Amino acid sequence: MINEIYARYNGIKDEKWLNLLLDSVRKNKINNIEFPGFPDDQTQINFVGQANENAIKEIWPYYRLVHSLAQKNGVVFDENTRLLDVGSGWGRVIRFFLKDIHPDNLYGIDTMQLSNDLCNKLFNHALNFRKILTIPPIDFNDAWFDIIEGFSVASHLSRHAGLMWLDEYYRILKPGGLLALTTWKYSRFDYIIESQREMKTSEGNKNKTSQRYTKGCVVERKIYNTLGFDFKSYGGGIEGNKEFTYGEAIMSPDYIKKYWCRYFDFVDYIDSPELNQALVVLQKPAKTELSSCVDEARREQYDMMEQLDLMNGITFEIATGFEKTETENKTKKNWLWEFLLHARSNWQ
Repeated sequence: MINEIYARYNGIKDEKWLNLLLDSVRKNKINNIEFPGFPDDQTQINFVGQANENAIKEIWPYYRLVHSLAQKNGVVFDENTRLLDVGSGWGRVIRFFLKDIHPDNLYGIDTMQLSNDLCNKLFNHALNFRKILTIPPIDFNDAWFDIIEGFSVASHLSRHAGLMWLDEYYRILKPGGLLALTTWKYSRFDYIIESQREMKTSEGNKNKTSQRYTKGCVVERKIYNTLGFDFKSYGGGIEGNKEFTYGEAIMSPDYIKKYWCRYFDFVDYIDSPELNQALVVLQKPAKTELSSCVDEARREQYDMMEQLDLMNGITFEIATGFEKTETENKTKKNWLWEFLLHARSNWQ
């Protein structure tokens, strides 16, 4: 049974644990203990872009960083520790914590019913998986988790949705709890530009999205430089969720420190060559009487950011017109920059 992994392998050396996870790609049982399974190769690729050993190896440096930073900042790993894996997919990340945390206290959330069904099957219903919407709240008690982590989740949420989730994470984290999320960094624009050059036409959100950006990401980089954040919707919702909440989010370290640390303490921003995204680590203050951080100022930020999210199609329409009829779009262009500058001055 999967719940035997914690009893057998708690305290095992990291390198040996990695080898066991890699072995589990081909063997469902190791030392007579059942390990979580893997979906078919194409399903894995559809979720994370890789499959099997390569998919596991990609998460290894992320897991070690999260684990190490949690310990350094006072989070104890034992049978009572609770962890929430955001964007569980097929359970690629959460399986790494099976040796550290009792399965009763491992939770995963995802917006897709397919993910929920897959994880329950692959983990033999030993963990706690839930389907959620892209906008909170979620049905967890206040101060429930010691650790909340999400690999490649915040990097796909709009300003509005991302900020709302940040406040929800604050609510459900224990005082002193750790939040670890990865985000796209400025170099993501280079990938998008290269995709445009290659004129990729294969199916998939990322390739389709690269064609939704302006040539050379000229306008999007200006927005990033103005606001510290650029978002481009994939143009379709997930199982009934609002379509403008999900896409490509590229944000600066300054944006994170300014808007993510309104209530959290900043721990680290790690730009490691081992990770294709930056790792942001925050901590809920150990001494706080604030159960919810949603006040009137925060609601105003929600509204402003939601308006910017709704502008994705407008910015693309205007910017595309720059190359053909710049004179006709002069009024629209001036309005856009005035709006962005107004937004920046009001996000306090």
